[in-house]
Amino acid sequence: MPSIENKEIKAIFDAYPKQLKMPMKELRNLIYEVAGDHNLIVEESIKWGEPSFRTKQGSPLRLGVRTAEQSACCIYFNCQTNLVETFRELYSDVLRFEGKREITLDINKDIPEDEVRHCLGLALRYHQLKHLPQLGT
Repeated sequence: MPSIENKEIKAIFDAYPKQLKMPMKELRNLIYEVAGDHNLIVEESIKWGEPSFRTKQGSPLRLGVRTAEQSACCIYFNCQTNLVETFRELYSDVLRFEGKREITLDINKDIPEDEVRHCLGLALRYHQLKHLPQLGT
């Protein structure tokens, strides 16, 4: 589990409501694990007040919380990509999607780790895969 070096990013994670801290940290850890599985270097920053992650080979993604739904956390993807469209085709029976940019996860349920890992891997390598039908899946 990579520690949070940036004080501003750490403050964001520390400010999450108690029930959201662990799921959000778990998602962050998954991002780093998946990046490590593919030998990618993650750049972490803040975009729109939320933790943002990118690799040189991929499309940026952000972690967020639905303010109205304190029981849901979100992974946001660039809506100008076909990432969420591809994820929806693959995992509409397992994951919940909002529009063209979001996976919404219920914190009262286990994170469907295999499916989320696959989605993160596609996003973190998007520029290597975008020319392939369904991102090579």
